[in-house]
Amino acid sequence: MLKYSIPIKRKLKDEEYKLLEHLLKTERKEFLNILPELVVIGRCGCGNCPTIQLGLNYESDIIHGKIIIDYYGLSKKGNLIGVSILGNEYQPSELEFWSIDGVEEITEIPDIKTLKPMGN
Repeated sequence: MLKYSIPIKRKLKDEEYKLLEHLLKTERKEFLNILPELVVIGRCGCGNCPTIQLGLNYESDIIHGKIIIDYYGLSKKGNLIGVSILGNEYQPSELEFWSIDGVEEITEIPDIKTLKPMGN
């Protein structure tokens, strides 16, 4: 059985930070003030995709939030990648990526320039 998440403790990678910053500036400006504090406390249980769980410190518990930002972008091969930020009223808790069209296994973060809101 696939685990929901694999514990990991690290800082956000530059591309993760920039993606979060872009989406928060666009959709949820109230979270920009805590963005510098966010750290990675887990990753997707599949071990392959770039989905990560976020905390305000390394001892934070994983929060199973709801979707607060929902976008899509393109992989380098031109396939659709879903990009969601989950969280609650206090913080973003997960940066999730998935294949919308099921054509390829998601192993990369889409280029920020390709992002569009879901439904557009």
